[in-house]
Amino acid sequence: MKAQPSATESATEKLLEATYQGNVAKIEKILAEAKTGEEKLNIEAESGGFTPLFFAVQNDNKRAVELLLAAGADAKKKTPTGETPQAFARSHSKFYALQALQDHEPEPDPPPE
Repeated sequence: MKAQPSATESATEKLLEATYQGNVAKIEKILAEAKTGEEKLNIEAESGGFTPLFFAVQNDNKRAVELLLAAGADAKKKTPTGETPQAFARSHSKFYALQALQDHEPEPDPPPE
């Protein structure tokens, strides 16, 4: 008999699924109801090392990115290949997500030449 997941694990799995699907209403509901905590917001999916924030960026879902960042998602967490959410958004032309990421934490100006 398989053990039932705890409420936190269940909320984490639901959050990964909702962000993968781009379901903003479900993301809002999960974040409002669950005590997900920073470690749960930054949990990686079993394949690819993507966090809920990366799924939101992949979907170019500005509102989902904003919700996750406001809840404490780590905007600097990298994939196994070393990409941050901002680098991924930029390299994959995810302009709405990139705007939300930059609004949350602007990139520093390059050093003068």
